[in-house]
Amino acid sequence: MSSQPLTAQKCEPCTKDLPAMSQDEARKLLSDLAGKWSLSPQPKTLLSSKATHPDALHRTYKFKDFTSAQAFANDLGALAEREGHHPAIMVEWGRVTVWWWSHAINGLHKNDFVMAAKTEELVHQAEGYTPPKPKA
Repeated sequence: MSSQPLTAQKCEPCTKDLPAMSQDEARKLLSDLAGKWSLSPQPKTLLSSKATHPDALHRTYKFKDFTSAQAFANDLGALAEREGHHPAIMVEWGRVTVWWWSHAINGLHKNDFVMAAKTEELVHQAEGYTPPKPKA
């Protein structure tokens, strides 16, 4: 693993012969992520026909309206194109839900954590983003 912060790292080519990350590795990297990312099953609309559906990184962001949510989703799409690694994105009024996982290995890879960190960095530049209120 690199000593660089996740936001400074680039996605590496991921092929289907690579092993998916273990749950222990995923939990360790999850603790390194800023924001309220969690591990949850891949979105049902995109599940493969396989009997098991490994976890994906999952996060929902709140926005002041649909237009700002859509603009963030578009910016995230542009980032994904530059990095060559693409999420599942659901846009609703006032929120965007993002799932990262590596389709080639049907599981998690370091690329997913790199992109989650970059997503977190991007959202803080987004117009209309409503950060979660700090816990008292």
